[in-house]
Amino acid sequence: MTAGTHTTFAIIANNKPNRFGKYTLFIRITKNKKKSYVKSSVEVSDLKHFNKRPRNDNWIRQSDPESAIKNETLAKELAGVKKIHSDMAYNKEYLTASEIKRGVEDQTNPDKSFFEFTKGFTENLRNGGQYNYYKIFLSLQNRLEDFMKKQKMNDIEFEDLTPKFIDDFYSYLKGASNKLVKDKKRKLHDNTIMNHMKRLRTLTYKAINLGYLDSSKDPFRNFKFSWKETTKEKLEFEEIVKIIQLHLEPGTVVWHVRNCFLFSLFYAGIRIGDLLQLRWRNIVGDRLIYVMSKNGKVQDLPIIAITAKILDLYKKKESKIDDYIFPFLDNRSSYSKAVTQKEKETMSPDIKEKLYQQISSKNALINKELKTIEKLAEIDKHISFHVSRHSFAKLGRDQNTPSMMMKELLAHSSLKTTEGYMGQFDTVAQDDALRNIFKPFDQILGDENKEERMEREKIEVKNLLSTMTDEQKELLLSLLNEGKQN
Repeated sequence: MTAGTHTTFAIIANNKPNRFGKYTLFIRITKNKKKSYVKSSVEVSDLKHFNKRPRNDNWIRQSDPESAIKNETLAKELAGVKKIHSDMAYNKEYLTASEIKRGVEDQTNPDKSFFEFTKGFTENLRNGGQYNYYKIFLSLQNRLEDFMKKQKMNDIEFEDLTPKFIDDFYSYLKGASNKLVKDKKRKLHDNTIMNHMKRLRTLTYKAINLGYLDSSKDPFRNFKFSWKETTKEKLEFEEIVKIIQLHLEPGTVVWHVRNCFLFSLFYAGIRIGDLLQLRWRNIVGDRLIYVMSKNGKVQDLPIIAITAKILDLYKKKESKIDDYIFPFLDNRSSYSKAVTQKEKETMSPDIKEKLYQQISSKNALINKELKTIEKLAEIDKHISFHVSRHSFAKLGRDQNTPSMMMKELLAHSSLKTTEGYMGQFDTVAQDDALRNIFKPFDQILGDENKEERMEREKIEVKNLLSTMTDEQKELLLSLLNEGKQN
């Protein structure tokens, strides 16, 4: 064997726990300093049970109660990988690490096709609780399945992924109807098509990285991505004032929706999933502190005048610290038991899916009620919950807030680049920027909805009286009379 072509094998542990809090072990294949990894069937509950430099194949220490069984399993799986490599090397003089990995996976699962690979990837997203991405890739999976039927294909093999296949699938999408609208003649938007193609490319590149497809056969090498610019709807200052001053009956769904929309707007456009999951424990002193589900960033923002008034509408004596602030999610449901971010991450896939479905359902309801609000306020724009985020950005620009500060408040995906160049903004500067953006609303808030507040207080008094006995009512009346006399 020539120098530099030696193949080595080792058992390593993933340093990051999986969704169940366990650490998966892998068989690492190294060839010419290039590495590939084959997943083993063995996991450990703590990295202290794993021995990086084992003797006599004792990778799992005796501190793990199943050490003997796990070491035996690892030895068999490692021997199996080496045997497959030996068989492959007999027929081919030179093998790369990725080719060895692909050979191992082909023999352990020889019938896997690209479509099966897609379904496995999608199912893994679901099992990992990544339901936003799960729904997105499930949509692509369904489109691929429909495409297969129209092309009279039984399956999509890895060798089917050619530039022609990509062009054919793109042409299919151009003629496909939008399943999310009632009008069956309505076609997919160009940007929706581009997003499907982008996800197909993601899966293709993942297949290349795993060794299922050779990088020289990249089917996307000549495909051109082009998105059309869209108009992002945003509200003017006067339109926001109209929404604030709408007279809505307290306790109605549309009233709650208006409060949620304004709360989101005044807090840099909190996304609907994060807002619905806010609990009273997220109010720490005079600050709102929560973790953004999209990127894991902690948002730490001051309570300002209008958000304090909205919170006062929902804070009751009986409110518990772990209750949701807004009344759209059920405090008694199984998903409500996971309070901290760590607890949410370790929820079972079924409970995560239930929470995701509830948020999706409430999002649809809220957007429906926002249409009512836009009509009542006589606003000639399509208002959805995400408009709060666009409107916040516009308000910031109108108040001449520096663009870098807006990126901090909005927590955009390019934040790391911004911080690397400019440095992180201090909390005081961020608080001042937020207060300054909404300073023009201060005068409006002074007279904000007096009639509405009186109506709400009347309802609360009526509800209290309905729970009292006649004797209690007489006692209350006499106390009130005494108060008047004094």
